[in-house]
Amino acid sequence: MQKKNNFTWIIDYLVFGNIYIALCAVLMAHYTFSFFNSPANYTLLFFIFFASISSYSFHSFLPSSAKDYSAKVTWSLQHKKYFFILLLTGSIASLTLLFYLEQDLKLLLVLAVFTVLYSSPKIKFDKFSFFKRFGTAKTLYLTIVWTLVTVSLPLSSSNHFNTNEGIILFVNRFLLIYAVCILFDLKDKEFDIQRGIKSIVTILSDKAVHNVLIICLILFFISSAAFYIFNYSLISIAILSAPGVVLLFILEKSKNTKSDYWYSILLDGIMMLSAILNLLYIGLKKIFN
Repeated sequence: MQKKNNFTWIIDYLVFGNIYIALCAVLMAHYTFSFFNSPANYTLLFFIFFASISSYSFHSFLPSSAKDYSAKVTWSLQHKKYFFILLLTGSIASLTLLFYLEQDLKLLLVLAVFTVLYSSPKIKFDKFSFFKRFGTAKTLYLTIVWTLVTVSLPLSSSNHFNTNEGIILFVNRFLLIYAVCILFDLKDKEFDIQRGIKSIVTILSDKAVHNVLIICLILFFISSAAFYIFNYSLISIAILSAPGVVLLFILEKSKNTKSDYWYSILLDGIMMLSAILNLLYIGLKKIFN
């Protein structure tokens, strides 16, 4: 029993403590480099890790409603000091790495704005009341941030930033992340209604939301297949498409469960599935070649 408790303790710190999601962002960004056969910018990858730690810890550190109790939120409320330390560490590390990055500062500024907009519904200071009116589109903000971080930032330091392939990958990643974010919104639907936050899941009927999810996945598969036009191998396209296939199989289960572990481990993990499969494929090629 003690071993199980110790295992759960480790999982909680990794998943609820935002380490897991930061690693997810790093792997997705690394996959973008690999997909276009570009050398990985490890300074940028470390920046993404610490910036993700900082932004998610900031969101977790902000006060939550008493009605928002779940396994994840309860854990967060009990570990405020931990999130403050992560917020401080992540901010210092990311700001330090910023001096060594050759990135477009306008893109980083856009990321910062969308990050604040996403967290704005939880900010209680009057000075931030202006931003709260934008909280209704939090799903879109989160999707944009994740797509910019995992696609645009890596591509901005390569030759594929403004190419057709780069644009298609941006759309492809956006569609996948948006579908995952909609499922997260379904999980929080009752709470968002209580807070008066409007989103796609509170405005549309359940059937309409389901149709939006299916449309996102169909377009995701189309954008994946589009890389065949640019002579990408079938295995590369299959690896890129894999998260959508898995998401199709677990769609109904995800719409009907409230488990924080299901969402924070499995659904978040789906976003980095292509990255993991790609690393395995590269490893196997090295072994058998």
